[in-house]
Amino acid sequence: PTFDGALPTLDGEVALGGDTVPERRHFDQRSFQMGANLDTLSPMALLGVFAEANVWDRIALGVGAGVSFGGPEARAYVRFRPIVWGGEGQRLLNAFTLRSEYRVMRQVSPDALDVFGGAESVGAEYVSRTAQSWGLSAGFEHQLWSGWTIRYDFGFARVFSATPWQCKLGSEPAPCEGEPPSNDLLMTSFGVSHTL
Repeated sequence: PTFDGALPTLDGEVALGGDTVPERRHFDQRSFQMGANLDTLSPMALLGVFAEANVWDRIALGVGAGVSFGGPEARAYVRFRPIVWGGEGQRLLNAFTLRSEYRVMRQVSPDALDVFGGAESVGAEYVSRTAQSWGLSAGFEHQLWSGWTIRYDFGFARVFSATPWQCKLGSEPAPCEGEPPSNDLLMTSFGVSHTL
């Protein structure tokens, strides 16, 4: 008798009508990974490390810590992979990702960083404060057969809880002038990791 359906074989391939095709790898076949990331959270640059668990092919949970121009930061996030493709044999395994992130950080104002290299402000400057933010972003993830992974995403974050802004003139406290920095932040992230 013959059978035209798909049958698994011993080497992880699938037999289909007498032919074999490699079975797609899944992200959760390698449960844990650790890596480093470079983020910008307008206008701050954040350099950090993270650890991540692939709880399912489509979902990863992660935590991270790092430092920015303003000081230390920590975060926790969940990353969804609604679209996954590739990964057959030794091919690149890819995913379109959506990430939701909570972060606590030292927030600085654009004027304090003098981002554009202009003249020093003659007025009072906002000093860094402790802030909590929630962010949403979208991007892509690419995992090599070797276990190395790169990911990048773009999105926005909003500060929902923070200590009050304070200002200084030189090294002395001073009344704040004008509008405080926005609570809405643009967010970009680039990370490299390896599975354990």
